[in-house]
Amino acid sequence: MNKSTQSLALTAFLAAAASCQAGYTQGDVIVGFTSGAGNDTLWDLGQVSALTPGETWNVGANLGSSFGAVAVKSSGSYNGSLWTTVDASKDPGLSYDTYNNTLAVKNGATGIRSLGSSLTAGNSLTISSSLGNSWNQEAALPVASAANTALESALGFMPTVADANKAYFYEIDVAGGSLGAASVAADGVFAYDSGSGVLGYSVIPEPSTCLIAGVGVLVFYARRRSAQA
Repeated sequence: MNKSTQSLALTAFLAAAASCQAGYTQGDVIVGFTSGAGNDTLWDLGQVSALTPGETWNVGANLGSSFGAVAVKSSGSYNGSLWTTVDASKDPGLSYDTYNNTLAVKNGATGIRSLGSSLTAGNSLTISSSLGNSWNQEAALPVASAANTALESALGFMPTVADANKAYFYEIDVAGGSLGAASVAADGVFAYDSGSGVLGYSVIPEPSTCLIAGVGVLVFYARRRSAQA
């Protein structure tokens, strides 16, 4: 084999290797940050199954005014699981009028694969917020203004929250690929400190804890009023 042939063979090998590395890895968590203008930042945190309560990532400070996280394991049909963040202060139960959790798993996979098409686990990407596979265009525009192929169009809502808010991370699971037979469960909470640049993942507080605290307050005021009587 002469040098010219060797060079062509090496070029073809490198191109093939690059093509194998490109593309979204099923189950990876993609986190996006945007201000709606300028550049967005995308991070691939690795497999959703590896998320650990108390885990943190130094993703960088002042990345945007809003952020969110998504992941998917889907064959493209009515089968699989999709994870998405939701602003807990707005709708922690995913009870949107136009929301269809089965269609979200099927159609939302397209948007997530677009977001992660140039990312690998542990790495980040800076991209213009005007491009179609930016977080802004896929996941941070009002649904009425979003393209039909955008992620939030499939979800029926924006998986994006203000950077100062907590983002509840929900898992939507389609059982056996049956249309309408999907379950929704809360997995954890993402929080981003724009000042320090730290993104954190934690467990969702148990409802019983909040209930016990509320009962304690009621008991306190009841006793106080009884003492004053």
